[in-house]
Amino acid sequence: MLEAAIWTVVGVLLGRHLGPLGAALACCAALALRRVFQETAPERLGPILCLIPASLGAIAPRPTSADLQAGARPVQLTARVVGRARAGFENDTARIELELVDAAGHPRGGLRGTLRGVDAALVAAPLPGDLIRGPAWLDDPARAARLDRPPHVTLDRRALVVTSGGGVDRHAEAVRRRLAQALLQHVPDRRNAALLCHLVLGQGPRLDPQLVQAHRETGLAHLLAVSGAHLSLLAAMLVRLSGPQLPGTRRVRRRRLALRVLLIGYAALTGFDPPVLRALIAWLILDLASVRGRRAGIVAALAAPALLTALCFPDSFLGPSFCLSYAAVLGLWATGGVDPEAPDAGWSLRRVFGASAWATLTTAPLTLLWFGQIAPWTLLGTPLLGPLVAAMLGLGLVTALLAFLLPDLAALLGVALDAMASTYCTAVSMLAELPGAPVHALAVPAPATLWATALLGALVVALGRTRRHLAWACALTCLPYFVPLHDAAHTSPPTLTLLDVGHGQAALLVAPDGARVVVDCGSARDGELAARAVERALPPGPRRIDLLVLSHGDADHHNGIEGLLGRVPVTAAVVPEHVRGTRLERLLRDAGVTVDWLAPGTRRSHCAGRIRIDAPAPAGDVRGRNDLSLWTRVDLDGTTVLLAGDAEAAGMDAMRELAGDAACCDLLVLPHHGRGPPEPFRRLVARLDPGGVLCSRGEEPRPALETASLAAGLAVWSTAESGDLRVVGGPAPRIEGTRPAPIPRRPR
Repeated sequence: MLEAAIWTVVGVLLGRHLGPLGAALACCAALALRRVFQETAPERLGPILCLIPASLGAIAPRPTSADLQAGARPVQLTARVVGRARAGFENDTARIELELVDAAGHPRGGLRGTLRGVDAALVAAPLPGDLIRGPAWLDDPARAARLDRPPHVTLDRRALVVTSGGGVDRHAEAVRRRLAQALLQHVPDRRNAALLCHLVLGQGPRLDPQLVQAHRETGLAHLLAVSGAHLSLLAAMLVRLSGPQLPGTRRVRRRRLALRVLLIGYAALTGFDPPVLRALIAWLILDLASVRGRRAGIVAALAAPALLTALCFPDSFLGPSFCLSYAAVLGLWATGGVDPEAPDAGWSLRRVFGASAWATLTTAPLTLLWFGQIAPWTLLGTPLLGPLVAAMLGLGLVTALLAFLLPDLAALLGVALDAMASTYCTAVSMLAELPGAPVHALAVPAPATLWATALLGALVVALGRTRRHLAWACALTCLPYFVPLHDAAHTSPPTLTLLDVGHGQAALLVAPDGARVVVDCGSARDGELAARAVERALPPGPRRIDLLVLSHGDADHHNGIEGLLGRVPVTAAVVPEHVRGTRLERLLRDAGVTVDWLAPGTRRSHCAGRIRIDAPAPAGDVRGRNDLSLWTRVDLDGTTVLLAGDAEAAGMDAMRELAGDAACCDLLVLPHHGRGPPEPFRRLVARLDPGGVLCSRGEEPRPALETASLAAGLAVWSTAESGDLRVVGGPAPRIEGTRPAPIPRRPR
């Protein structure tokens, strides 16, 4: 089993990075090693044969529809639902996985969709296996191919014709939705009911963003969706309830068979997500061995789920969920927490908290790598809240089932569930208020540094093979995140990156002295998308943001700031006066950010004059806060970029007057994502005289200001067509994207 898992790992990694050549190399290497060790008997080829489907799954291209590639963006869609609908980031939207089909029902390619017109409980969303027909709005397929993602469509549930399908997935999802409705109906507090849907059934209505952020800060985010930990808790409860019995008796076999059926049914109810499926396979191996009076080693219990993941879910193989779960199990194994026959086995507090501490330690390098932080209070929160989660899990399932048989009793249990959920939320919020929740990384290590420390840590474990050596290896791997080994005062030219966040704006300036400035952080699709984009764009060096500039109070410019504050420390911020008194002010204050409120008609300079921020005072018809947007002028060693926020007619006219002698710029980021009145824009362009324009927008048709820019003879780049746009200053200024080009210069 272990050998098969190792070969599938090799096949998936080589196939993913080298394509068919990598798969062929993996097979040849396996056969060559077999010949060296003279183990070519047919019964010994099983582990090698496992890597063939794993490699093919890793290199299999995603099929795309020729009709979608060549068609117009409004399309008539015929597709089959292949995944569960999940609550989107708006109250009436859901995310859904689709598969295009032709007239004969044959698959033609995968899609991701945003479904509008559904309720919070997703009752109106189609079920897996259903066939849908109707109009849809298609995003740019070329951009999806460039980002290695399936094409995305937006659908309206009210305009679709849905034909019911069949299959186990459809029935399981229908049952799950009915159970979710029962919880939402019988738990008095709607927020607690939504939380219980996520804890018990794996999904539900959108959760309170503050509660989600508290889970991230405390390292308890794995409790918000059903994972392997939930199935393990349910299995432990069922084993305890079955009572002590002698192994090998007929009664124990019957009860264990019923227990397996219940766990498999629960896994099907939650959609057989890869973490749940891995835990189910591992538990079944251990349980079957126990019933037969044999002992299954930890290696077999971990290798079998890894093999299944590589064969069935190559896309999620070695992702954050997979690696974090195995790293946590490694920490539990180091303390004997997953071995019931270990010498110190038992349920003592010392063993429980010791196991939690080891799991936190072994996962720390991975959480720093993917999330830029560690959450030390998870070693306290997981063992303390684990029993409460287990109680809510069991009682929630019972309540949802009793809702169809004994509604009055279900209502009584719902009150108890409501109190338990309130206690849980209070505990998580209290843990999030403790110092060190979380501990942010102080630096962004260079990839070479990470590889070097990881190899050195592996060498320490290989030579020592003790718990102490494992602890030293984890600490060594975490060291580059807290001891900056990269010279911040590098000599590379300054850069301004306009990040591809769809309809929204997020820009990152990196100055030659290492200063990092973020201008806006938001996206209409998902604020977390903007926060993750800024975090990924940070260069090696100190992990911080020296200045945050918020142009105005629209959500598509600031809804990612909350997530950004939870990921990267921010020193100071410049914010327009009209945002004062909003929730954003409290977020910045709670994060310890020094805020400079900019009133209309004022100006600020930062980074030794490299950045100038203007707050125009528009006169006449002011269209809300859009015309009050701050304008940010960035100097990239002789190349000037001007970011205009969402200014409309009055804002553009006011900025034209406020610009003064320093009116000219080399590049202009179009106001309001390219939407707005063309005539004031023409007057602004005549004053600024840019050589080209940039536009941060989604997959909507070409906006009016882009068309006006092309008519004026300006070069146009947009994130919808080119992805991230990186403006490099210095002696050779240029724009880097899918269409790299020198910056057009106008004679001054």
